[in-house]
Amino acid sequence: MTAFQLIIPMPDLPSSNHREHWRVTAKKRAAMRAAAALACTHMRAIDGPVHLTITFGFPDKRGRDLDNYEIKGAIDGMVDAGLISDDRSTVLRAVTRKPAEHLSIKGHAVLMFDLEPVS
Repeated sequence: MTAFQLIIPMPDLPSSNHREHWRVTAKKRAAMRAAAALACTHMRAIDGPVHLTITFGFPDKRGRDLDNYEIKGAIDGMVDAGLISDDRSTVLRAVTRKPAEHLSIKGHAVLMFDLEPVS
């Protein structure tokens, strides 16, 4: 049962492979955090532990290593908005990454977050 699904289009995802200056990466992470917090402001808070599944949609069929894409900013935005109480391992039990089955719009990656309560 999915508690909620959050979809965030991002023009440029922070990645450990890009080896950019730390200020550039920080700006991308801050943009992701703000977008997630804004999208979560009107959602009902989830109490207790959760499992997070992140689906990455890209505009082309090129193979990518999903572990290299940073999603910490989005998780912090969910905490800022009060959707989840914390991002510690006691609350955020598991994070799964998977590719989307369909392509996103040209020039943007789309991140889909599914949170499910853990019983």
